[in-house]
Amino acid sequence: MGGRGARCTWSTSTPRARRGVPFVPSATRWRSGASWSLPIPVIIGLEEQIDGALSEYWTRRGCITFTVEGGQHDDPASVDSLESVLWLALHQAGLLDGNAPSEVREGRRRLDARRGDLPRVLEVVSRRAITAEDSFQMEPGFRNIARATWGQLLARDRRGEIVAPHDGVVILPLYQGLGSDGFFWGREVSEARLQASRVLRSLGAHHLLALLPGWSETPPGRRASWSTARRRGWCRWRCSTCSGTGG
Repeated sequence: MGGRGARCTWSTSTPRARRGVPFVPSATRWRSGASWSLPIPVIIGLEEQIDGALSEYWTRRGCITFTVEGGQHDDPASVDSLESVLWLALHQAGLLDGNAPSEVREGRRRLDARRGDLPRVLEVVSRRAITAEDSFQMEPGFRNIARATWGQLLARDRRGEIVAPHDGVVILPLYQGLGSDGFFWGREVSEARLQASRVLRSLGAHHLLALLPGWSETPPGRRASWSTARRRGWCRWRCSTCSGTGG
């Protein structure tokens, strides 16, 4: 979508293998606040773990990108969820004349109900990388985003049981048998941390990283982040302060 103002790219998807709630897998470029105003989970750091994302391509070309996974492909509720997301995004972008139509109010109610007790904002802490030789098998019953408690059995592989290291959230568990991501492990981002990140970002605190030895900013035209060399390759550091969390 383009015009005289900023150019925006909205992307929606419905995977075949995962049932669950709609969510926003990235919030790094939608700095006008649309993704943060949606009553569905926002996951910080997930898009950086996925190669070939369409939003990544357009972000590097200066567009404001906005991506939503709406739920399982054959679930009728996914269609309603994505329709609700589009109504709310249009309203947030100021593209609807007059007062908010009933679709906006109903859409917000519908999405809030689908989120249930899941956290409003999550961050990816780690990725369970797998290969075909691992014989990885996820435990049944997990949705695309699901809470897990310390010690809970999550999956099995040739080495044995894989249990939750502490209370947290399982993100995108692998059930279809193809892929190199067994699951992502996440945690809730508290409102206090979000507020702190807004303050630090407004003060330009992330620019102080350039003063640390071994740290460098990514070249112009690429996603804003910072990286440092390690013995075993490149380790990328990201935080909500650098990714534009909350404004």
